[in-house]
Amino acid sequence: MPLRTYIFPTRVARLLSVTSFIVTVFLCHWNFIKAALLAYAFIFFDDGPLHGERYWPAFARLPLWKWYVQRVLNVHLHAECGILDSSQKYIFAAHPHGILAWQHYATFTDGCDFLSKVAPGLERRDLVASALLWCPFIRDFALWLGCVDASPSVAERQLRLGRSLLIFTGGEHEQVLAEPYCQRIVLRKRKGFLRLALRHGAHILPVYAFGENELYVTWPRFAQRFRLWLVRRTRVPLLLFRGRWFTLWPDTRVPVHVVIGKPVRVPGPINEPSDEQILALQKRVLDAFVQLFERHKGRFGYGKQDLLIV
Repeated sequence: MPLRTYIFPTRVARLLSVTSFIVTVFLCHWNFIKAALLAYAFIFFDDGPLHGERYWPAFARLPLWKWYVQRVLNVHLHAECGILDSSQKYIFAAHPHGILAWQHYATFTDGCDFLSKVAPGLERRDLVASALLWCPFIRDFALWLGCVDASPSVAERQLRLGRSLLIFTGGEHEQVLAEPYCQRIVLRKRKGFLRLALRHGAHILPVYAFGENELYVTWPRFAQRFRLWLVRRTRVPLLLFRGRWFTLWPDTRVPVHVVIGKPVRVPGPINEPSDEQILALQKRVLDAFVQLFERHKGRFGYGKQDLLIV
């Protein structure tokens, strides 16, 4: 289905979102739900999440992010890939998703110098769950930081525009299976991003976050079959977890080390990649993740663990 033309120009939509944010805050003493619906009514007519035109570089590069990401969240970035070529398209395949993917702050902000030192000049958008882009406040931050709707048509369009993508390839399935001190990623049956990479000649960068799964206490085995069935049918993960002090806040005493590996180079573009080409690329990507994990697991305190790919 072709994408619709979005209604609001970038500056107008940004002004509307900032205004609605402020209005909601000031009116929340009246009735938060009514105020939020009133202030955010325009999102029902706005196609911004489909186009990625709400990205606000100045917001993503605020100096405050360095303090928040490294000092508060205790998230750190390590880039084997060096400085990325801004003329080349990449697909960042990020694992594990964990419960709330706090590792994301290392790449969609400049809190760990990713935007300024690793990917200067690289046009990139991040795929996030559609539900997040309907939530007031969360929607605004996500759009300002370059997030777009995680649908195949949107991903195709971003790559056609010459942009790179960051994808949590394990998705909701990996969220449900998140378990402390179990390095399990959902990747073996994920071939959609491989097809995208071949069709657009986008190199694949393996990204692994050591510590992401340890931020929450989880109960992945409770009603697991039902919850996985629910994810397959509705894409809604029923998550069972608790954070520090029995809240949603992660246990930031555990450092998260986000490692970006060397790119898996992809031939192309190939308009209609064959099954053999997809399987050959898949083997290289799986090997790249295993090797990345093995190179760094001892350094970050996971020396006795193995990477399980399902």
